[in-house]
Amino acid sequence: MSFAHLHVHSEYSLLEAACRVKAIAKKAAAMNMPAVALTDNGNMFGAVEFYFACKDNNVKPLLGLDAYIAPGSRLEKKQDRDQVSSGPRRLVFLAQSTHGYQNLCKLSTIGYQEGFYWKPRIDYEVIKEYNSDLICLTGGLRGEVADAFMREGADAALAKIRQLKEIFDDRLYLEMCRTGVPEWDKINPFLLEASKITGVPVVASNDVHYMTQDDQIAQEVLICIGTNKTLSDESRFRLGSDEFYLKKPEQMIELFSDIPEAISNTLQIAERCDVKFKIKDDKGKPIYHLPTFPTDSGETLKDFIARKSKEGLLERFEEAAARGEAVPEEKKPDYYARLDYELGIIERMGFNGYFLIVQDFINWAKSNDIPVGPGRGSGAGSLVAYVLKITDLDPLPNFLLFERFLNPERISMPDFDIDFCQDRRQEVIRYVTEKYGQQSVSQIITYGKLQTRAALKDVGRVLGMLFAEVDAVTKLIPDKLGISLKESLEMEPRLTEMMEMNPTVATLIDLAQRVEGMVRNAGIHAAGVIIGDGQLVKHAPLYKGADGEQVVQYDMKHAEKIGLIKFDFLGLKTLTHINMALKLIKKNRDKVITSKMIPMTDAATFEMMSRGDTAGVFQFEGEGITDATRKIRPSSFADITAITSLYRPGPMANIPDFTDRKHGKAPVEYLLEDTREVLSETYGIMVYQEQVMGIASKIAGYSLGQADMLRRAMGKKIKEEMDQHRTLFMKGAKERGHNEQKSSELFDLMYKFADYGFNKSHAAAYSVVTLQTAWLKCHYPAEFFAALLSTELSDTEKIVKYSKDAAKRGLTVKPPHVNFSDYLFDVHGDEIYFGLGAIKGVGQNAVEAIIEAREGLPEKKFTSLDEFFNSIDLRRVNKKVIECLIKAGAFDGFGGHRAQLIAGYQKYLDRAQGLQKDKELGQASLFDLGPSTETKVSLEECKPWSRTASLSYEKEVLGFYLSDHPLKGFDTLSELWTSCKVADLPAQMPPPGSPEAEAMKAAKKGLEEP
Repeated sequence: MSFAHLHVHSEYSLLEAACRVKAIAKKAAAMNMPAVALTDNGNMFGAVEFYFACKDNNVKPLLGLDAYIAPGSRLEKKQDRDQVSSGPRRLVFLAQSTHGYQNLCKLSTIGYQEGFYWKPRIDYEVIKEYNSDLICLTGGLRGEVADAFMREGADAALAKIRQLKEIFDDRLYLEMCRTGVPEWDKINPFLLEASKITGVPVVASNDVHYMTQDDQIAQEVLICIGTNKTLSDESRFRLGSDEFYLKKPEQMIELFSDIPEAISNTLQIAERCDVKFKIKDDKGKPIYHLPTFPTDSGETLKDFIARKSKEGLLERFEEAAARGEAVPEEKKPDYYARLDYELGIIERMGFNGYFLIVQDFINWAKSNDIPVGPGRGSGAGSLVAYVLKITDLDPLPNFLLFERFLNPERISMPDFDIDFCQDRRQEVIRYVTEKYGQQSVSQIITYGKLQTRAALKDVGRVLGMLFAEVDAVTKLIPDKLGISLKESLEMEPRLTEMMEMNPTVATLIDLAQRVEGMVRNAGIHAAGVIIGDGQLVKHAPLYKGADGEQVVQYDMKHAEKIGLIKFDFLGLKTLTHINMALKLIKKNRDKVITSKMIPMTDAATFEMMSRGDTAGVFQFEGEGITDATRKIRPSSFADITAITSLYRPGPMANIPDFTDRKHGKAPVEYLLEDTREVLSETYGIMVYQEQVMGIASKIAGYSLGQADMLRRAMGKKIKEEMDQHRTLFMKGAKERGHNEQKSSELFDLMYKFADYGFNKSHAAAYSVVTLQTAWLKCHYPAEFFAALLSTELSDTEKIVKYSKDAAKRGLTVKPPHVNFSDYLFDVHGDEIYFGLGAIKGVGQNAVEAIIEAREGLPEKKFTSLDEFFNSIDLRRVNKKVIECLIKAGAFDGFGGHRAQLIAGYQKYLDRAQGLQKDKELGQASLFDLGPSTETKVSLEECKPWSRTASLSYEKEVLGFYLSDHPLKGFDTLSELWTSCKVADLPAQMPPPGSPEAEAMKAAKKGLEEP
């Protein structure tokens, strides 16, 4: 006889259990268990990961839920935290079938969306409605039956069993545990007696919370992290013994040797449960749960997308001609051939609906004046995407490959990542939610994990260590992305030394390794949205975000495994910047320019970038890339794309050679002449992944689909695959008459290049945004800077930086003024007015009140302080706001200096408040009946602030000196005592990765260490 664990908690029980999902499946297989269950507390976060882990280990996965049961209605949320500190009672459910899995999803969803109160709770109303094809176990110590017995007695527990039996009939089992907790010595005999009375069978469980007995301490550490306790705290929660681990079948059989049916019933339950995700159809094609896209005229999706694509291609030809980049007539057949080829593959792979859904919400966004990016990722390589307006970069002249996006020889879901204006991204999500229905649209969950440094800090707190002690350890962790503690110990011998010298540090690192990488908390994916067919809850359980968002409980990777499709709605601030600049151009110069009208071939723009004038230009802001741009001196769109791809660790080493080849200082060489066509735009240097594909196709006769497989294999560096590809490549090269030695060298070069090759489609698409920002800076600098400063409203450092850059171009950033400034930065002619919203202490509501009052005046401006105070809504503009406006200079020009305004504004405020109060009460002054003889309020004479004081106040509210600088006039003196300006220091630094830079980095680290 064997045994199956039916009540198992994983790390997804969020800081309550220490079992890793894959380890459960692996250990169950090693113990020859036929099946094992996953029953996390209140959620199903790990269900899909667990399912596939079990399948990989030939163990039957039993999908379950350890559900929290509300004491009454799930909708009642009246208990205080002390009453629920021990948590609600529990029931364990196991799905018998796909229908049972759907009911499990429904119950888990209801727990979060309707019953959440400290925990996701359900009640008997929904259990009665959604219990079919679910097996119910009565749970552990906090189970409905065990807890009723301990708190209310045998009669109450029997009544609870009968209530559950009425619902579940023969699908109810009384769960027995022998984990060394004293309470079970009383509960188990009762359960055996209750089984005889009610006919409900018993079943053995171990309520597993950790993998081995030694892991008990790791589970207790997690509990302490979650409850903010220390291990030394006697009041902390404990399970009560060290027996809650994944025991061998032999141990469980021995433990329940006197009740063999409790063991055999675990196998019976395992037999009764058989959930299978249908991930492929009868033809072996993946099943995707996409909604059916509605066509206007009843056309098939195939006909509809073909018609839309051909209409879109004609529109793209017209747009290109309007930009002065007309497609020659002799090249148009190439477009139609490529279009038919792509449409054929999209149809064959079953993705017509996907493309149509994406183009629909993108074109809706564009029609509603929501800025959309020109493309992102490999999707820019698709002509169909371009003609459907999903992307805005023509892939043919830019040599972008469709197969890099959608490989006909390896069926996988296409994945468009779409950038929207960050301020209006949510409107697009709202549109798809309304179009496909709330029940079909959801965001995606993410899991925060205990990464290396976080694990050390959390465990250190649990151990009661001082911050300085833990900090000394974390500072020794090497600065490498994703590094583990194991790697850290191998790379940094001082960690091992600390462990040997200090037993507390040894304990810290040991415990941190045990919990490292475990799930700590749930969050929401920043951009991912799932759009499904019908109710998503039929495919996956749903979670509820802090702001009420509907969220699929499976992360992106595992949601996709069961056929749920993710669409990325990303927010890109630069699109907001471009859109603002175009609107300012229309307002300030009465010119209508759209982003599509901006040319990619403007010589003046390339000249500006070649001078290093790149502040505020998308992707080209850093000093390093600016220096590289100065040296390369780009003269084409291809050069811009190459710079963005080269300026990264690894390929950066090719920048000097690229520069010399471009300017004729070094010869452009090709290992094989036939690679010239592929490599000529980058002067014979491999820069892009697509070039690997092109070389494989040109030299060895690979199809582009096969070439994409080669690219992937090179990236993964799997020896068996690479050996096969080397043989295939050399065979193809030989058949085409290429030199064997050079072909072998070329393959090695491609293999080495795969470490850092960049996706050209992504680089080219983002280079469009680069050139759009650069063109605006070159030709409309005032509007460019006003929009840029507006997007950085809350970042004082960037406002200082960009204001100075504007000044270098002869543009003046005028101080804020209540008569000319808006909430954001604005432009009048070539003058930029500081945005009132960038003044510290002045909120948006106050600024809106000022603008509303100003716009309501005949001349659209305040003519005096009297008019200002009498016009504005003083409930929205308080004293603090007025003082900040005065310090910023926003009242300059009203007849008094700033010191007078600070000293005397209260008089104006008091009188205006009195007048507004009288007006609200409907009272009229006697003076209103005839000529006014009211005494006017005026500012009293006082000593003006000194220049230093005035500038100090200005800096206080603006974050920097705008109108002047305290050190102005000391330039000659400073030149005598300094060797260069601070701004010029980066240019004198050694390039990143150079021996000098590494030496400086090591020296800095040494100075920082204790």
